[in-house]
Amino acid sequence: MLISFTLPEGLLRVAFGLYIITGGQALSVMGTLLFFQAIFFFAL
Repeated sequence: MLISFTLPEGLLRVAFGLYIITGGQALSVMGTLLFFQAIFFFAL
């Protein structure tokens, strides 16, 4: 169960970092990525 929540949380964190590095500036995309990342983080 720990891995089932840690893996998506880590992947969403990497996706967020890559989005920022590549110059993404859409607040809706950043908010969506952080929202779903937080859901998995707090589920742990």
